Amino acid sequence: MSSVVLDIAKGRGICSKKLFLLQNQTIPSPDDCFDLITCCDVVEHLDLDDIFHSSSELINRVLSLNGVILLNFSTRSAG
Repeated sequence: MSSVVLDIAKGRGICSKKLFLLQNQTIPSPDDCFDLITCCDVVEHLDLDDIFHSSSELINRVLSLNGVILLNFSTRSAG
């Protein structure tokens, strides 16, 4: 999410406490804090390094021990 999109969301009254920008590719939350993480239609827009870093941050750091992560992504070719 870019700072422009974040400002638009805030302008529309979307709760800004639920939206944030990553700082140094790090989610601003403590370790093991989420029981459920959803990531919809994001992975296919990331390059390979970002996929590896993001998945490690989500799965290894902020997802709780018995937490669940739900991912979906498009496998359709562009065009």
